[in-house]
Amino acid sequence: MLGFLSLEHRMLVASVGMRLKWAREAAELSRKDVADRVHRSVYTIAGYELGRIDPPLPILLNLASLYGVEVADLVPRQQGDLQRHIEAVVATAPLLSQEQRDRLALLLRGAA
Repeated sequence: MLGFLSLEHRMLVASVGMRLKWAREAAELSRKDVADRVHRSVYTIAGYELGRIDPPLPILLNLASLYGVEVADLVPRQQGDLQRHIEAVVATAPLLSQEQRDRLALLLRGAA
């Protein structure tokens, strides 16, 4: 799934994955708990955490909320900046709900 992405973007996805894992563990949730709550498979959650799958923005927002962290906590700023990551994820995301658009607008205002 990441074959067409640049090396920089792959490294960013891997860093996001590590942060997702740390946040999940800090929230004392198993991958199965998370998978059930965000309606994804355990393998997909593992793919996010291992940096093999770039989590779509709606899922990233849901995971941050579930873990009780800000999306900015999940995205390393030293590797290309939060806004670029959000733009890259949005480009591959399906249509967003109004709530997700509102959350994205808040994120982008905070990153600017």
